Amino acid sequence: TGAVAVFLQSGNFKTRSKIAIERSRASDMLRRREAELAHVGRLGMLGEAVAEIAHEINQPLFSIHNFSQACLSELAKPAGGNQAEIVGWLERIRTASSRASQILRRITGFVRSGERSVIDCSVNDLLTDTLELISWRISRQRIDVDVRPAPPGLRFQVDRTQIQQVLMNLLLNACDAIEQSQPLGAGRIAIEANDTDGVIQFVVEDNGPGVPDDVRDRLFEPFVSTKQDGMGMGLAICRSIVERHGGKIAVVKDAGNGARFTVTIPKRPGQQAA
Repeated sequence: TGAVAVFLQSGNFKTRSKIAIERSRASDMLRRREAELAHVGRLGMLGEAVAEIAHEINQPLFSIHNFSQACLSELAKPAGGNQAEIVGWLERIRTASSRASQILRRITGFVRSGERSVIDCSVNDLLTDTLELISWRISRQRIDVDVRPAPPGLRFQVDRTQIQQVLMNLLLNACDAIEQSQPLGAGRIAIEANDTDGVIQFVVEDNGPGVPDDVRDRLFEPFVSTKQDGMGMGLAICRSIVERHGGKIAVVKDAGNGARFTVTIPKRPGQQAA
């Protein structure tokens, strides 16, 4: 009887171990699929803006070409031309090349693939870089953006690229809503970052038409969209990213004119947003 009991216990242990291993594998697979889906979402965002991004990169390259041509022309003069002017033009070439490098670094960093990588980063730097990524869209629509930064020095530990994707998605959605409802130059977006009891909160507001009552409660579900040609995956991916960070994303019901979204993220992994 004892031998049978030991055998049964051994069998139960093996079964539980197998279940635990399978759960771990399923969890890893789910995490990889979520990372892949988020990556596809980032590629989709920038894919829609290829022409504008190319134009933004072309501006510093155009400056580099012009000032280098000016340097060559000046150096071809007797005695090497005006050295002070050449130095000034070279400084402008350096500035333009740094600008082009920054643009490319932001883009390649944003579209990088791979699983979550949590790092310590500045809240305000993240906000600034995100706004830089969509500056082409803001300029095109002549939107007035009111930026209310977090207190200086505020930092949190997150996957920087993924949280940037969440903010970029909300900002581009605001641009879409404004484009549908406001004349050129009449759009307004406010974005705020603050610290509340160890939790970072981002707030994005716009003066678009707002979120219809019939979709508000389902807005973060897959395939739910307020756009005629929308796939309804952007906000669902955002919710997955935010919840994976222990945070929450919500749309405020009584936002007046327009829409108001909030994103709360704990400062450190393992915590939960209230």
